[in-house]
Amino acid sequence: MNKGGVMLKSYKYRLYPGKKQIVKLEATLDTCRHLYNDALCNRKLQGELYRLPIPKLMDYSEKSK
Repeated sequence: MNKGGVMLKSYKYRLYPGKKQIVKLEATLDTCRHLYNDALCNRKLQGELYRLPIPKLMDYSEKSK
């Protein structure tokens, strides 16, 4: 239990996609990967061009305060 006495639940699901669904899922994941990598590359280039500071990512303990 967390603060306030509320119990959080989580569920796990197993997917069994067909062949056509596997092809579409792989294509979607490839597109997402390419978009993410391109955005990351652009962000890195902008940071190098304009000497932007790289923001420090907060870990969970800092966020929960």
